[in-house]
Amino acid sequence: MDNVTTEIDYSASSRRLGLVYGLLTGIAMVVFSLVLYFTHVSMDSWLNYMVLVIFVLGVVAFCIAYGRSQHQNVSFGMVFKAGFRMVAFTTLIMLAWAVLAIFVFPEMKEQSLEATRQLAIAQKMPHQLL
Repeated sequence: MDNVTTEIDYSASSRRLGLVYGLLTGIAMVVFSLVLYFTHVSMDSWLNYMVLVIFVLGVVAFCIAYGRSQHQNVSFGMVFKAGFRMVAFTTLIMLAWAVLAIFVFPEMKEQSLEATRQLAIAQKMPHQLL
């Protein structure tokens, strides 16, 4: 009977841990994106990939923290499930940021479309597809 209670406690703590890491990772990604935007870093700069590095580091840090919270008594499936939950929280933060950014910074949308158009022209894409 104690095992059932312990599993429920671990499940609740893993959800809380996933929420915290998901929120922190998402907020860090948004803040870095804002820094890039306000410093006028071009859309095709390699610095834009640093947002993905933050994401990967957040997922790895969460998986390590989750394993420790479970006293290293985890399977791949358990870590994958908890990690998926954390990634879902991060995705919700980034989705909210994307929608908000369109309204707060309408020129960001135009800059992104122009950068995509220039990339298509550089790759000699037919004008009918532009």
